[in-house]
This record gives sequence, structure tokens and C-alpha cells, in this order.
Amino acid sequence: MRNGFVRLRVKSGKPVVIRVRSYGFELGGLHKIRKIPAVVRTTSPGEDGQRRSTPALQRMGRASRPCDAAGMPGAGAGRRRGSRKVRGILFDVDDTLVDQSTSAREALVAHVTEADLLGAFSNADEAVTIWREITEHHYARYLMGEVTLRAQRHARVRDFLTQAGVTGAQDMSDEDASAWYSAYASHKHSRYIAFADASPSIARLAAHYRLGIVSNSSLAHQRGKLRAVGLLSFFGDAVVCARQHGAAKPASSIFHAGCALLGLRVGEVAHVGDSYLTDAVGARLAGLGAVWLNRRGRNLRDPAEGIRVIRSLYDLPAVLTD
Repeated sequence: MRNGFVRLRVKSGKPVVIRVRSYGFELGGLHKIRKIPAVVRTTSPGEDGQRRSTPALQRMGRASRPCDAAGMPGAGAGRRRGSRKVRGILFDVDDTLVDQSTSAREALVAHVTEADLLGAFSNADEAVTIWREITEHHYARYLMGEVTLRAQRHARVRDFLTQAGVTGAQDMSDEDASAWYSAYASHKHSRYIAFADASPSIARLAAHYRLGIVSNSSLAHQRGKLRAVGLLSFFGDAVVCARQHGAAKPASSIFHAGCALLGLRVGEVAHVGDSYLTDAVGARLAGLGAVWLNRRGRNLRDPAEGIRVIRSLYDLPAVLTD
């Protein structure tokens, strides 16, 4: 769940770029979108690596298509159809199960202080803000497939050190950039903590649902993080990450891969995450039940049809069964 940019092809056939915000998204940077277009086509890589335009859910924005409690399409006007029971749940990790934002902030301040760079900024808040903005920019490039996960880390380090006034920062070698990032990551790893509602909620859900993870990070990284906070045992091998899968959320294929790991059909699975676009809208377009975990109470006046909104994981069972 990170800010970024996603290209969508809407009914007119004209490609548009949507700026990803954790609380919503904008079309062309000008117009707020409150309903998903009637027909949306997303581009994703095929098995041979070529990007293709693939049909997403049809007529998602039409009020005449009611949705069941899990956010799945219901019967059309004049028809009644039994809702499909949710049997599995996929979760995002960062800022959904694990308090990534707090650990990242504390880690950066510790690392910058250790590197004697804090004096280059007016205060710690400025350093954190600059790092976050740089991270959002380069992580968006990674989501678009422009750079690798490792390359975006190197770029973040170079840009941040440039902002700190370090001479020759843009010429820093990949090895030195990796070392700097690894030191920061070490601070972050030691500060990982699960949200208070994560463990009890997951333990309760595990008795009734198959559980899995869909993340835009790497497998080793996220499995290690989940292990560190005591949650990995709930998910076992049902963890799919963008680095190994080859596509990142909101691409439908990564959600479908998660469903496959659970051994369930797409319509039997709901996805829960903190990012409105990459998690909630992405899952909805992929055909899953969509639940947006809005922990911070971000203001989105009119979420897209079929997306359930919760403030805590304690609220999840109710939206899956009501």
C-alpha cells in the first residue's frame, strides 16, 4: 500500500493515468473518481512477458447490480441469485497487519542520527517527510514496472542523500547504496510490530477461513516480517509477493495467484488492505470481495460500489457474514 500511478484504459479507449493515493485516486490529476468506470481494461504482462489489455469486471459502477456482503456482484435487476459464501481471506501486510509507517519513521530517524545527517534537516519531521515523498515517487515507478524493487531502493538512497547535501550522492555505487539501505532496513526490522487487532483477529478468523497474503514486496522480506511479529504461522505457504510473481497490485493476476494458493475460486475469496486503489479497487476489479481497511479514517465520500469499509480488523467478520 503505497502511493503510485496506474494506467487504466476506460470505455472510450483513451489511456489515462491514475495517481494512487492511500485514501483514493484521481483521474489525470484533475477529477475525483467515486465510481469505477462501466468498463475498465487493465494492462498486465502475459506469460511471454508482453503487456496485454484484459477485460476487468463489467458494469461495476451500475447501481442496478447489487452486491452481497462480501462485495461480490449480486443478481441483476429482475433476477435473484444466491450469494457465494466467502471461504478464504487474503491480506495485505504493510499498514494492514504490521505498523509499517511507524517502524519506517523510527528507523529513518535512528539511521540518519547514527550517520550524523540529522543536522542537514530542520528537524526529524522534515527528514521523515522527505524520505516518505522520495519513497512514494520511486515505489510508484516500481509498481509501473519501470524499475526493479532493488533499483528503486538505490534511487531512494541517492535522492535522499542529495537532499541531505551529501556530495556525489547521485554517483553513489549500487553497492554503497545497498549498504546504506541495509543499515536503514536493519533499524526498521528491529522495530516491526503488529497492530493490536491483528493477532487476535487473525487467530479468530483462522478457525473459519483459509488465510493468505498478497503483497507488493518480496517473499523473503514479508515472510521474515510476519515471522518477526508472530503472524506467519497463520498463513503458512499461502504468501504471494510481487517480486516473485512478476506483477504488483492492483494487477488482477497477483490476486488470482493468492486465490490459487488457497485452493479457492476467485468468487470465494475476499481481500483486505489499507490502500483504497491497490487493495480495494484492485481486488474488486479482479473479482474478489473487497474490504478497505481505513485505519486512519481518511475521508472518501463515496467508495466504489461493492467495496466494504472497516476501521479495524475487529470489524471484518461482520462485513463477511452480514
